[in-house]
Formats: sequence, C-alpha cells, structure tokens
Amino acid sequence: MHQPAACLALAALLTALASPIAEDARADAIDRTIELGELTITPRVNVRLRSEHRDNLSLDQTADDERWRLLLRTGLGASLRFHWLELLVDITDGRELAHEATNAEAPLDFTQLYLALHAPGGVPLTLKVGRQAMKIGSERLISTSSWSNKQRAWDAVRLDADLARFQLTALVGNEVKIDTSGLDHGDFGETLWGLFTQMEVSKRTAAELYVFGLYKTANLDPESPIRGEDGAKGDEHRITPGLRAHGEIESPAIDWEFEFAFQIGSRASDDINAFALSGGLGWTMPLPYAPRLGVEVNYASGDHDPEDGIAQTFQPLYGTTHGPYGISDLFRWQNMVELSPSLDIALHPAFELRFEHHTYWLAETADDWVNSSGKVLREGLAAASRYAGQEVSIIATWSPHELFEIEGGLSHFMPGKFMRQTGDVKSATFGYLSGAFKF
Repeated sequence: MHQPAACLALAALLTALASPIAEDARADAIDRTIELGELTITPRVNVRLRSEHRDNLSLDQTADDERWRLLLRTGLGASLRFHWLELLVDITDGRELAHEATNAEAPLDFTQLYLALHAPGGVPLTLKVGRQAMKIGSERLISTSSWSNKQRAWDAVRLDADLARFQLTALVGNEVKIDTSGLDHGDFGETLWGLFTQMEVSKRTAAELYVFGLYKTANLDPESPIRGEDGAKGDEHRITPGLRAHGEIESPAIDWEFEFAFQIGSRASDDINAFALSGGLGWTMPLPYAPRLGVEVNYASGDHDPEDGIAQTFQPLYGTTHGPYGISDLFRWQNMVELSPSLDIALHPAFELRFEHHTYWLAETADDWVNSSGKVLREGLAAASRYAGQEVSIIATWSPHELFEIEGGLSHFMPGKFMRQTGDVKSATFGYLSGAFKF
C-alpha cells in the first residue's frame, strides 16, 4: 500500500472506531470487575495500532532507515483476587504488519505473570513474586517502556509499603529477554536490585530517594564482553543513588521538578564515576485553553578520557526508550546536554497539543553519541564540536473516552557541527499516528 494512502486509511479507521465511543464520553467510569462469591476477576485488554514514517533516524543515510512501518500490539490478561491472594496474568503479542519481521516483533508470550500477597488486616504491604512490569519515579532509570512493541519486564521479587505520606519499594530481579523462537526468559547474568522511597513533604511537594544496583557478568554478551579501558575483561557492578523532588505552586500556577543521580562501582578494571541531573519548570497561564509554558534542562556525563581507567559515562539503566528527550529518540540520559522549551495547549478537555524544541550538545565529544535504545549513532571524536543539533516537534492527543486514545506526532532533526565533523550530514524526520484501546 502506498504510504500516504495507508496513513489516511489508518486515520479514517481510528476516527471511525473512536466516534461511537466519543458519544458516550461523559458516561460514568466502566466497572470491569466480575464478582464470583469471594473471588474478584478483573479482565484486561490493550490493543494498539501505530503507523510510523522514519527517515534517517540512524543518521547514516542507510536505506533500511527510510521506510514506513505499521505496528500492532495486542495484550490480554486478568487479575484474580481471593482475599489477600492475587494472581495477575498478561499475555502480549507485538508484530510489524507491513514489512518482514524486525526488532519490533515480539511474539505471543507472558509479559506479566506474578503472584501478589496482600497483608491481611488492612496492613499496607504487598509482596509480588514473578514476571512483572515496573515504572518507578520519573522513569528515567526504571521503566517498562510501553512505547515499543517489546515491553520490558523483569522476573523479580518486589515489596511495596504504602503509608499515608510515605511509600517504599524494595526489589530484586532479572530483565526478561525476548526469545522469538521460544518462551521468553530471565537473564541471570544481569541482576537489578533497588530501594525506592517517596515522601509527601507538603500538600503540593513530594521527594524521592533511591538507590539502584546493577550487576552484569563479563560474558553477558559473548560477542561483546565487558572490558575495561585497558582491554581487560571483567564483571560490572554499578550502583546508582539519587534523589528527585517535584511539586506545584497554586498561585501562580507553577510546577517544577529536579532530579540528580550519580554512579559508582566498577566496570571490569575501571572505576565508575558518573552523574546526571534534570530540572524542569512550567507555568500554566490563566488564559483560555490553559496554555502551559515549560522549559527543561538535562545533563548526563560522558567519558572524558577513554584511557584513564575511570568510566565516566552515565548509564540510564532501564530508563524509558521514548521521550522525554524528543520523540525522534536520538538521545537518552547518557553523554548529553539538552535544553528544551515547550508549549502545551488544551483546546478541549479531550484534545491537547504539545510543541517542543530541543537543542542538544554532547557532554564529552571523546565519548559516543547513543540513541534512546543504546545504539551508537556516532563514535566520539575528541577534537569535534559539542553541538549535535536541534529537534522541533508537535504532538496531538485525543482522548474521547477512557477506553480509547488517538495520538500523532511529527518531528524534524537538524544536524549540528558535530555531525558535519564526524561523517554524513542529513536531517532526520519521524512521524507517527497511533490508536490505543484499553479496558
């Protein structure tokens, strides 16, 4: 199917599906629970169809990166609870419909399968054991990353305590590796542990303190084993303490956020010494359509000297792979400096527009430039300029009903001096249109 025609057909289909739902947009929230005596069953359905146009997102002008994709992800599941015992099961199938199988394909498998023990007597403790998705804090470090057809999950043990003004999460587990030829399985050569707390400081202010640890065996990837800067092979022990604070001011309507994290430990023969920070400020103006002006600054350290035995590159662990550094996903919280003003406009309670502008620099030009998935886009060149480029984007979201959402976005990346000094120079464009049904 021709690309423009296919996109128009998809838009018409999504609108047709949403129209009858929108007529009932003011209905009361749907009760999904089924009561069978003392057993409560809550079904779960999640279907998403997304069309993408990608042009040079690998920044190397390869033919494989200039194409249209149509992605379908289908999820079914249920929660079964009997008194203090709960079983949650989710199965998901993700595949690309318009082309041969790529890394966007994740065949039918369990994305969640865990047993939860809720403390009796109203004690706010829950223990989860098994395969589970996790989104913690700002999701810059721990996120199931639901943008991709491959939803990240862990085979883990997790304990949650939820008090009136204090929440605590303790966890240990292994990331699940997708196996296209069999059942997915946890990778026991890579272990994550963590302790996360959130405290309500005041009515409009919250603070988070956390520490995460990540252990990787030297031969986690036999084709690319972990090596120090001296070439010696060894395990990696990375510890990431951090804090985050966020809140609101009622008058004027200002929201703010700040996060700082640092990393210590060892990577083969190297010592780890890295850090990252993020800060954001927003003002919702007392005008029609509630326009919000925002600005965000992000920084993550890179490696200044690849031969000094100190690993200074901040690694964002299992952070989200889409946003918040631009919808083209050309950067992540690693060896980067970013300045991003934005404008949000609510044209209708169910329809919102967002405009973003991102300016990027490399924290250290001697280190590599990697995208949101960790792929190296450009190798480092110490003598090059730090200026990487700019991205402009627009995102539209229509939520006619709690069950259905349509979202579309368009972005354009303009290369900076670093690209001109390190290889091919061409802009990149990304556009998408998606519809999601959630029950």
